[in-house]
Amino acid sequence: MSRLAREITYKSLLRFAAPTILSFVFLNIYFIIDGVLEMVSMLSGSVVIIALNNIMMALAGENGVAAISIAQYVEELLTAAYLGYAEGVAPLMSDNHGARDFGKIRRIFRFSLRIVAVFGAATFLLSLVVANPVVALFTEGNEAVFKMAAQ
Repeated sequence: MSRLAREITYKSLLRFAAPTILSFVFLNIYFIIDGVLEMVSMLSGSVVIIALNNIMMALAGENGVAAISIAQYVEELLTAAYLGYAEGVAPLMSDNHGARDFGKIRRIFRFSLRIVAVFGAATFLLSLVVANPVVALFTEGNEAVFKMAAQ
């Protein structure tokens, strides 16, 4: 009889059991904490946008709020590309971490740093070149908002 066969007993096998009151309590505490953290994450972005809008309303009026809204929309568009790359690389990192191939993880990480650096520089240069046409898409002839947002 092999060692593996001797170590597999009824007690070592995965089996289903009725959950206890304590497991429900801990599970509910986990869900509450997880939900609060997610709520704070979502609220923080909203609070920042509200604060920026209030500051721009005080400094530049409605045109200032429109200009900063255009900047925020474009920023979210560009951020989506970075998040997409990060979401795409995560399974590669996870798979290699599970395989304990740390050399490959380092190579993927270094490659990712180069990709993000190149993409960041390209995004910056592209934003300088196409800033006016992109802002024009949002302003539709409002010259004051166009000037503020294009800066």
